[in-house]
Amino acid sequence: MRARVLAAIAGLSTVIWMAVPVTAAAAASPQTFTIGVDHADPANQQLDANGVPTTPPGVQPKVFEYTDFFTRSLKVHQGDTVDFRFAIPDHLIQVASNEAAARQQLPLFTPDERTATEGNALGSGGPKIVLGPAVFLGFSGAGPDCGTLDNKCVFDGSGPSAPGFVGSSPDWLVQINVAPGTYTYFCHLHPGMRGSLKVVPNNAAVQSQNQIDRESATQFRRDQREAVALYDEANQVDAQQENSGPAVYNVHVGVTSRDRHIAIHDMLPSKLSVKPGDIVRYHWQTNVIHTVEFAPVSPFGVDCETSYAPLTSSGDLPSCPSGAPEFTEPSPPLAPFEVIGDSGSQAPGALLTDTSDSGLIVGASYAQYYGGLGADHWSVMAGATGAHQYFCAIHDWMTGTITVGS
Repeated sequence: MRARVLAAIAGLSTVIWMAVPVTAAAAASPQTFTIGVDHADPANQQLDANGVPTTPPGVQPKVFEYTDFFTRSLKVHQGDTVDFRFAIPDHLIQVASNEAAARQQLPLFTPDERTATEGNALGSGGPKIVLGPAVFLGFSGAGPDCGTLDNKCVFDGSGPSAPGFVGSSPDWLVQINVAPGTYTYFCHLHPGMRGSLKVVPNNAAVQSQNQIDRESATQFRRDQREAVALYDEANQVDAQQENSGPAVYNVHVGVTSRDRHIAIHDMLPSKLSVKPGDIVRYHWQTNVIHTVEFAPVSPFGVDCETSYAPLTSSGDLPSCPSGAPEFTEPSPPLAPFEVIGDSGSQAPGALLTDTSDSGLIVGASYAQYYGGLGADHWSVMAGATGAHQYFCAIHDWMTGTITVGS
């Protein structure tokens, strides 16, 4: 299971999305409109279909993800179909009347309910992160229950649509069968990734597929320019020092744009030279989950109340030190086991060692939906001289090195 979860979260496909223009038909005839989920950008998505870097050994790839819909605004008539075409598989989407309510019905994470007795996660300082059903659903390896051309999902307003993610096809189709009004489509995995779906009366005009394609192309060019600028800015060495205190070096654990429509998955800058006593502060991007680890630790495991048992190398659930775990907050579909994120080995600012580990930290944007979760930084203090390598256990191409001089 661990291998499937890691591959699904980290995997970026190089499938190039090309919307096929469709001529608008009369309002009486149902239409299908194709919009993009994320966008292909081969020049800045330097991974193959298996998530392996296509750059030379030792060169960190650029990995841009467009946490965006192309387009973010769509008008349809009742009975029309929306074809959500995935450029990469790293998304779990729904159509709903109320995004917040839909997220509560299918949570991605939940804060550990027993913080008072079990303590906080060492890395984030906040509650341990319990994985919710959306994680297991999105990364189960199975396709969605509906969404094919022969078996479309239906959004009828009685509740959120069935969730959509990539199965055997990059297309996920939803027939819109609700009264005129404004609804939303959004991604569970990336806060801020949403669009507006306006259902209009049958005698009202809607856009054509050609208009969608033109708007999408313009939107992508704007996103791409911003992503390149964000990458270049974050890839500069940034250090501050006050009086005679230690220097503080800043590293971006990924970068999120202000509007949260871009997520860059790289350690920036990836190489630093520091002195003993200096601080390296890692800043988390807001709409993605990451770890910073100086020794391999599974990012997912089981809650042993006051300790953490990582998944085995084969992805099997481990046993807690005292034997069978005693869980009161099961994580479907693995009940009665409570599956949590790595809680980390040390608090921010502690001395750098070969076992330093931030644990799984989710970006601050998740806090509005999952109260108590979300952090923005973790840090280590340089000690022993030499080169210290680290990486993200979720996105294993995200690597970096701290070289401590004398």
